[in-house]
Amino acid sequence: LAARAALATGAGLVHAMVHEASRAALQALVPQALAHGYSDSFNATTICSAVGAGPGLGRSANAKSVLDALLDAHEL
Repeated sequence: LAARAALATGAGLVHAMVHEASRAALQALVPQALAHGYSDSFNATTICSAVGAGPGLGRSANAKSVLDALLDAHEL
């Protein structure tokens, strides 16, 4: 949902960090987005100029730690 919205609003390139189980679904539904699993060595803080979080992130402790790490790494 968030990846599709980012593309619809004009983001040039969208990287989506998703749970590994959701990776194939994201690639099928939004093929323009680059899907990364939480455990990938992808470092969003070095190449991304904006960060967004969508409902697919969930409410688990792991999701919270992923979001906290991204927010801590970016100046808001």
